[in-house]
Amino acid sequence: RAEALFRQLAARFSEHRMGHQARWRAAWVRWRRGHHAEAEASFAEGAKAPGANSYAAANLFWAARAAERNGGEARVRAYLEAAAQQHPLTFYGQQARARLGLSHYRMPHAPVDLDNVPLPATPATRHEELAALGFDLDALAEAEYVHDTLPAGHEHNEQVEIHRFLARTHHRLGNIRASVGNAEGVTWYLAHRRQPVDRELWMLSYPRAYWDMISDTARRFGVDPRLVLALIREESRFDAQAVSPAGAVGLMQLMPFTARRMAAQLGLPPGWSSTDPRANVLMGTAYLAGVIRDWNGDVALALANYNAGPDAVRRWVGGGIGDRDLFLETIPYLETRFYVQKVLESYGIYRALWP
Repeated sequence: RAEALFRQLAARFSEHRMGHQARWRAAWVRWRRGHHAEAEASFAEGAKAPGANSYAAANLFWAARAAERNGGEARVRAYLEAAAQQHPLTFYGQQARARLGLSHYRMPHAPVDLDNVPLPATPATRHEELAALGFDLDALAEAEYVHDTLPAGHEHNEQVEIHRFLARTHHRLGNIRASVGNAEGVTWYLAHRRQPVDRELWMLSYPRAYWDMISDTARRFGVDPRLVLALIREESRFDAQAVSPAGAVGLMQLMPFTARRMAAQLGLPPGWSSTDPRANVLMGTAYLAGVIRDWNGDVALALANYNAGPDAVRRWVGGGIGDRDLFLETIPYLETRFYVQKVLESYGIYRALWP
């Protein structure tokens, strides 16, 4: 019955994100039931669907896993290569590269100095002119006005460039959360459609904010600083004042009881605050290093622990993970499943940007 409902939704919303999700879910139900030939056909069909976007890579990856069960070795490789080549920075593209035994993807372009991106020699718009004169706040207001008057949707080049300008300007002003918000939508819109995305947009979407502090702290605790960046990006979008509905605070979204415990372990002086970037990164990185050790270096399980707590992960793991891909796809808490996949995806992107 679940499969039938998903297929109805897929037909009704064929070109909408909901339809692509439903199509993928219908194929997933077939895979879980052991109908691997049918599942492979459904995943392959979903990967080719117009506008599949973020679901294209997922469909290709799981078409490969279904073909594996059908003894189709050549098809397995073809699906994995398509996912790895067409969607290299997505979670599933990264998983496909790992299954193919390939090294981490590397961004082909040279790094960009985001703090010193030159303004146009001859400003073509009023907001560029204001920025050239040093009136950044006025330039932002003008750019926001222009954005609101443009047709909706990133398919318009004007929308791409206005989001780029907003992201650049917010980054220059230190408003990293706003910068990421403006850059990431257009970056992934282009990437999912296999259109060119320049390195600047990727770097604005995945910035190295607080890099010196994060790098020093991460190395102190034996953690890859790019993993800490990825976690902070998904937890708070680099907003040091962020407070979640559950009460988690700061860059690494520490719950108060966790922060108090880590502060005591680290011997922080009285008056420490979770909204202080240095204290938060120190406590959060020390805690992350601890959970990575607890799970014998398994980053995925450590991230699940960071989000859902150790007791939940112990229940899920039981006597062992078994099929790792299946485990990552069936983490019982939807929030944790999405969180683990997003942080791993971001981690791969940071490694691609800064090998």
